[in-house]
Amino acid sequence: LVITGIIIIAIAIIGVIPFDFSIKADCQIRPSAQLEIVAPVEETILDIPVRAGEHVYPKSRKTDLGNKVKPLAVFDSTELIAERAKDLGQYGDLKVQLQDAQTKNGGDMAKLGSLQQQINQVQNDIALLNHEIDQCTVWSPIEGTVRTENVEQKRWSTPKKSDPLM
Repeated sequence: LVITGIIIIAIAIIGVIPFDFSIKADCQIRPSAQLEIVAPVEETILDIPVRAGEHVYPKSRKTDLGNKVKPLAVFDSTELIAERAKDLGQYGDLKVQLQDAQTKNGGDMAKLGSLQQQINQVQNDIALLNHEIDQCTVWSPIEGTVRTENVEQKRWSTPKKSDPLM
């Protein structure tokens, strides 16, 4: 009877008292999907306002979150802005030349066509420069977390176009 009583008490204790089990192991947690951000231009990185482990949002979320949305990287666009200013000056000169050619003697069609073609080329160059200037600020395409450790060390470096940033 004593042995049966001890067995019943042991079963009652095991059934009522919760036990914690822990297993120790080395592991790494990785996301099921990750996106690599690459350098869109070959310029010097002026600023990387995000750090490893920081949660980032796409630019389109700026209205929802206020000023919480930050760019991932900011490249130097000084040369591109200077080149755009030069092209804008050239565009103005060509427009004046076109107006002068139209008012003088009814306008020489060959000269008018040449000036119009030059104006179109300069407009295309300006549009391309505007696009490249916009690419100098890299925004996150998705909501996620920056995983690259010591990403701030890339500041002041000049990566090649399509080199991984984070």
